Amino acid sequence: MAPRRGTQPRALTSWRVLLAVLVVVLATLGAGVYALEQQIRTRTLDSALQGVVIISSLVIDRSVTLDDITVRLHPANRAQLDTDVVLLQQKGELRGLMIWSLTDDRLVYADFDHQLAGPLTAARRAAALVGHPTAASATDPGTGEKLLAVSYPYDANGDGIVDALAVVLLPRRGVDTSIARSTHLLYGGGLFVLLVAIAGVLLVRRRQRDQDHAAVHDPLTGLGNREKLRRAAVPALAHATEARPAGLLLLDLDGFKGINDSLGHHAGDQLLAAVAAAIDRACQGAGTAIRLGGDEFAVLLPRTGTAGTLAVAQAVSEAVRHPVVLDGLTVEVGASIGVALAPADGTDLSTLLQRADQAMYRAKQRGGGVVRHDPADTGPEAGGMHVTLLPQLRNALEDGQLELHYQPIFTAAGDVRDLEALLRWNHPEYGLLTASDFLPAVKQTSLIHPLTEWMLRTSTAEAAGWRSAGHDVRLVVNLATQNLVDDALPELVTGIAETAGLPLSALSIEFREATLAADPPRVAAALTRLADTGIAVGLDNVGAGTTHWLTVARAPVSRLKIDRELVRLLPESLAAERIVAGLVRIAADLGLTSVVVGVESRASADRLIALGVDGLQGYALCRPMPAGKVPNWLSAWQLARSSASEVAAS
Repeated sequence: MAPRRGTQPRALTSWRVLLAVLVVVLATLGAGVYALEQQIRTRTLDSALQGVVIISSLVIDRSVTLDDITVRLHPANRAQLDTDVVLLQQKGELRGLMIWSLTDDRLVYADFDHQLAGPLTAARRAAALVGHPTAASATDPGTGEKLLAVSYPYDANGDGIVDALAVVLLPRRGVDTSIARSTHLLYGGGLFVLLVAIAGVLLVRRRQRDQDHAAVHDPLTGLGNREKLRRAAVPALAHATEARPAGLLLLDLDGFKGINDSLGHHAGDQLLAAVAAAIDRACQGAGTAIRLGGDEFAVLLPRTGTAGTLAVAQAVSEAVRHPVVLDGLTVEVGASIGVALAPADGTDLSTLLQRADQAMYRAKQRGGGVVRHDPADTGPEAGGMHVTLLPQLRNALEDGQLELHYQPIFTAAGDVRDLEALLRWNHPEYGLLTASDFLPAVKQTSLIHPLTEWMLRTSTAEAAGWRSAGHDVRLVVNLATQNLVDDALPELVTGIAETAGLPLSALSIEFREATLAADPPRVAAALTRLADTGIAVGLDNVGAGTTHWLTVARAPVSRLKIDRELVRLLPESLAAERIVAGLVRIAADLGLTSVVVGVESRASADRLIALGVDGLQGYALCRPMPAGKVPNWLSAWQLARSSASEVAAS
């Protein structure tokens, strides 16, 4: 039977439609799979980039300084990099690392596999200078292993300028395995694959949210950090008006150091967390609470008005004073709060911070409380050279604004055997600043390490020059607690002294008395390691706090420097005189040299000599002098001593 007319064409048309539908479905499915595959690839590469950021924080940040990038990689830093790279390679998290300086296109550091990543191309350099990380495939010709070369722009000193390019080689098998597994699941699992993909996306998003949260929050207190303050300040200051100004509170705890030193860092951390919670509650959602570092906090209040800002500041002040129980012990701290308003006191965050800092310093001088910024407050004494000058100090370190002055230490017989290096800053606005104007804030930041290295390199080079000219004096350098607990300090100091040509016997490193309270066993071990190199170790500011004599007994301390405040009390205070005499006797019984600082009059010097001190230092004897004046002063002093000896002999 012949088919009816039109049946075959209709059948063909139906097949064609089904085929077309099938093609559309397959194309849609393929496009969906491809799109999802690309999305997974992108997220996986983003995760790899996040891993590079972590590697940069853990490896490069703690071992590489701006001098390493622009001048030469220090051997100690190279050794630390080698150690960290090998450890990550053993864990399978890293294949290789190379660091290029973008100032002169010099290869600063590379492990033995660095050639796998290729040279510093013009494209890599251009992408790095605009701050764009890039990723490219690479292959190990020896093993055939697939690698991922991630080019990561690196800012060595945090000034926003890219100084170097780090090329990190990562094993690609993790990326490829993740992509292949996801693709197979998408093709073979249907709805199940879709659910897995969604779960994976949600997990990545959750991790990203966690990372984003960590990037703008302080891990100890849970408050925002400096980055969050910077981000929140942009819209807050942009919308601030004279009628509805934005407010910035800058807060420093009063009495925290004593609690931290006496009860330990664990109790100090508990107290900081409790204070942070009190500050956050006192804000009542009106602003963003920030921990700047150490015991310093800030609160940004967008468009709260003058009265509202001062009301929040008063509430924060009262909340901080509320007693806190630490391990069964009730403690109290106060707060000095400086208030600045935008746009009246400044239209950018840096200026507003400086104004609030000046007001906070005034509050500190008054014994705490809330002080609003006064436009009449200018100069370094108004601002206390606190946290707002840190960015300027980074530039000062690079621009040559820092210098060292030297003050001699006299023996009781009038000889000079030591010169102490004292840090000074030729600030373009405030003039010559002493270390006490800006170092307290620096000691809580990573800037302390390059600053310490600069001070050691400069002082040892200058002291070596004086010795080569025939002046046999020892260099004394005072370092911070953060330097002492750095295990690399002995190697750093000895390496710098060797480079300068200064004998280790001609160098003395001193630390403040409070250093002993940080972690007595660790401090004693660190002092021992330093002294084992042949460098003399001294203890400064003795008598200003609680001296841990057990640590002094365990550590190879050779000199005690008695705090200047005791010396200032000598003319009127019999108690102060007996304390000084007691410390001198203790030093003598322990075989240590005793030195008093802050000698402001000849009468005080004579009395201290009568009490048996071994050395004296102060304005009454000689004021600190720039390095350029030291050789002539030493020559004149030696000539005067020789003339006096000849006169006495005749």
